[in-house]
Amino acid sequence: MFRTLILFIAIGVAVWLVSRMIKNKTTKSRPKNNQPKEIKNIVQCKFCNIYIPESDAIKYNELTFCSQDHLEQWKNK
Repeated sequence: MFRTLILFIAIGVAVWLVSRMIKNKTTKSRPKNNQPKEIKNIVQCKFCNIYIPESDAIKYNELTFCSQDHLEQWKNK
C-alpha cells in the first residue's frame, strides 16, 4: 500500500512538471507586445480636433487630419 501511494505521488509530480514545461515553452515563444509604441510628434486633426501621432496623420497642404473621410468632409465645407 505504501508503494502504491509513492507511485501515485511520483506520477502526479511528473504530470505537474510536464505541464509546467509545456506552459513555459508556449509563453516564451509568444512575442511580447506590451511595450507602448514610441510617439515622436502629436498633431491635431483640423476637422474633429483629436490628437493623433504625426506618423498616422493625413496631410493636406499645412493641415493634418485623422482620416481621409475627415479630409473630404473639411474640403466639402
